[in-house]
Amino acid sequence: MKKADFRTFYRDAHAVECLSEREKMLMGLAVAMMRLCDPCVERRLADARKAGMTEEELDAAVDVIAAVDAGVSESLNLRIKQRVKP
Repeated sequence: MKKADFRTFYRDAHAVECLSEREKMLMGLAVAMMRLCDPCVERRLADARKAGMTEEELDAAVDVIAAVDAGVSESLNLRIKQRVKP
């Protein structure tokens, strides 16, 4: 995908009205955290704070993100154990 095409895609994806700005911010934070993109996480946290999200809300969001990630890892572990029995 060319840079200009990506920018158009990114802008259009964020322009949807069926999701609130808060929902979009939290989704972006989740993806940035799961992709381990430090600059992305820093920017998304700064934007969320600027938009009025509290530290309590951000901490709760990070907890949910971590819990979902842990659940995915646990599920993967169980499925692999079932396929690769000794």
